[in-house]
Amino acid sequence: LLGVNFPENSFTRELEPQLRKSALHALLEDCIKAAALDDPILFVLEDLHWLDALSHELLNEVTRYIQNLPIFIILAYPSVTIIVRQLQPII
Repeated sequence: LLGVNFPENSFTRELEPQLRKSALHALLEDCIKAAALDDPILFVLEDLHWLDALSHELLNEVTRYIQNLPIFIILAYPSVTIIVRQLQPII
């Protein structure tokens, strides 16, 4: 979902993979919250039937911390059956 590649530095070089992921998610959360203070945000996520487990986890996290922010998410997928099975925690 993110596809962001940050260059290594003295801080990131020492991070365990789980801590690296948590730091990246925290950075994304801070950026989204800061942007939502300026203007409402619309996210359009297409082809959710291709969503992998890590992206699904990130999407669940995002939906938890944006609940009281002016953010709207459109999830696009080809079949109701797929989305209900894959994203049950979000619905």
